Amino acid sequence: MISTQEIEPTWAELADFEPLLSVEQVEEQEPDSWGASRRMMLITLTKSGKQLLDSCQMLDGGDMAADMVDMLDAYKVQLEALMEMTEAARSRLLVVANAAIEQQQG
Repeated sequence: MISTQEIEPTWAELADFEPLLSVEQVEEQEPDSWGASRRMMLITLTKSGKQLLDSCQMLDGGDMAADMVDMLDAYKVQLEALMEMTEAARSRLLVVANAAIEQQQG
């Protein structure tokens, strides 16, 4: 009969993982456009429909609004990828936290 200890790895064994990203890759994940997209999104939320419509009509009849929608679509995709990376980082930290507790308890 095989014992559970022989099958299940320890938390320390699970915590023996390599980095998923380099520093350069992390820097690439935060393009300068994020700040502009975030601000534009937040400012849009402070305007009424009438204010947004008036701005569109005054500027260019809606072409700018359509471009802003495209910009927000791209920003949303980036944020969804960031959420996936957040889950991976969270999982890694949970493993490490459990490994540290396991080592403390001996």
